[in-house]
Amino acid sequence: MAAPTSAKASSAFGPRPLQSLPELTKPFRSFAGYAEQCKPCVLSLGCGWNCIPWARRGLASPPTTELSAKLHTLQRRCTVSFEPTRNLFHFDVEVDSADGGRRRLINPGRISMHFQDFWETCRRASAVASAASAPSVQSDGRTARVVNMPYDTEDLPEPANPEEPQVLEVSLEELKNLALYCVEDAGDWADLLQDVHPVDPAALIHPEWQRLLRERRIWMSSGGPQGTQSVSAGFHWDHLQNIHVVLSGSKEVFLVAPLLAPALCATRFCPQSQWQMSSSGGRMRVEKVEMQSAASSTDYGLISVDSSYEENLQRHHRMAIEMKAIFIPPGWWHSIRTFRPDSRSDGLPFALSMNFWYELSAEAKAAQSAVLMTLEILSRQRAVAGVPEEHIKELLERLGVDEVEMDEDRPSHFEKVD
Repeated sequence: MAAPTSAKASSAFGPRPLQSLPELTKPFRSFAGYAEQCKPCVLSLGCGWNCIPWARRGLASPPTTELSAKLHTLQRRCTVSFEPTRNLFHFDVEVDSADGGRRRLINPGRISMHFQDFWETCRRASAVASAASAPSVQSDGRTARVVNMPYDTEDLPEPANPEEPQVLEVSLEELKNLALYCVEDAGDWADLLQDVHPVDPAALIHPEWQRLLRERRIWMSSGGPQGTQSVSAGFHWDHLQNIHVVLSGSKEVFLVAPLLAPALCATRFCPQSQWQMSSSGGRMRVEKVEMQSAASSTDYGLISVDSSYEENLQRHHRMAIEMKAIFIPPGWWHSIRTFRPDSRSDGLPFALSMNFWYELSAEAKAAQSAVLMTLEILSRQRAVAGVPEEHIKELLERLGVDEVEMDEDRPSHFEKVD
């Protein structure tokens, strides 16, 4: 299913049209200005973008049929995140808690499984969405051997025998009802993805960034869980400069300027849970498991692109990207919605994209240092785990700043934020 191409707002943002980002085309001379000022923009691909192998071959789209033939027989394990709802990294409220309602961040579950099983599960999920293809996905009893994995080493209890992790036999027919997201280091897949694997885009659009390349990741998603076409990640921001290249499938990217952070009610200091998979009586079960960590790796907002307009009354940028790339500067809040591919095509059974993270250049540091520090402070002020004043104090100590004494009659800057 292709993402909507108009700039009209969804019900999450009310009747007002959303702003679209500027779209740059070859030779991308103006990109340096966006990079130096840390302003987001869209990069049009097509046959002129020489960092894409299939574009150099004169193809207007990636050779997904060739790639499918390689990947569906791939013999290796992969790490897959799963989510039974359409929102990755979302907050919920424990209504039965002692304080009347405690917010906690729900992280997606994470499992290790064979890539062939991931591929087949995505294919079945895509086929079920099409009535014409449904008869070909009748249950055949095929199962996948999966192992639960934590986000951090302290997040989930260690197994009784760490050398023999518990292996679960899970039906693919049940697994396809979840939103699945496979994220891997792109360097490990270069030989298999040589027909679509882009070289560093900085070589073409901003050569000064080539020495700053920190990390490359490849993203594969089958879309939303049963009954929905898409899955959305919660609003968050990165410390690094990000160019996200959509190679196959469709995504929507929602952006919020850094200093509009208060509207998102975001923090990284909060109780956390993670989905965990189990098997009972031959049936798959998923349940929330409390995590020991009270601080996420990044800030996440309570505001969601899949919530109602009344809950999300704020300005947003939005851009549908299909066969395009987007530059997301450090500090910019973003939520990415990924759509399930069209099951009637001969392409991949999942949306495929790759991103490049770069260290901040001197110009970006000068432009964003105060903004990123403001985000750090706002996260600590909105902490729902621990004491906001203590989180601020820890930050000041890390920066080598002496604690500031305050008069008793002077109003506190750390009043509780509802």
